[in-house]
Amino acid sequence: MIRMLRIVNEEDVVAALPPWSLGWKRRVMKHVGINLRLTNDTYTIVHTTGLGLGVWNAVQNSIFKPVLKALHWHSLKLHEDRMIRNSTDLSAIMIDDLYKDKTVVSEDFIKSKTTQNNENDEL
Repeated sequence: MIRMLRIVNEEDVVAALPPWSLGWKRRVMKHVGINLRLTNDTYTIVHTTGLGLGVWNAVQNSIFKPVLKALHWHSLKLHEDRMIRNSTDLSAIMIDDLYKDKTVVSEDFIKSKTTQNNENDEL
């Protein structure tokens, strides 16, 4: 299984752009993987399946974000500052552990991946 970690600033409007491609063939897109959402003084971690947060996660990733100073909220410097602020906590977290954590990823998702892995082992 491919494991992904998306890192975004809480206020970043770019991460909330409309969920479709801009090419000639329009396609609906969905963010996948685990989302590490950085705030000014802390962070949250949520998977797209986690804790039934689908609607709440969509609202947090919606266009209801500050568009003023959009470049500031999307800046690499702000990412870096927030990562450094949380580096002690974040350095102790492993992505494989996040994918096993029922507070981050839904139990159904974990079970489905465990079942798939067991079936692959039998082949």
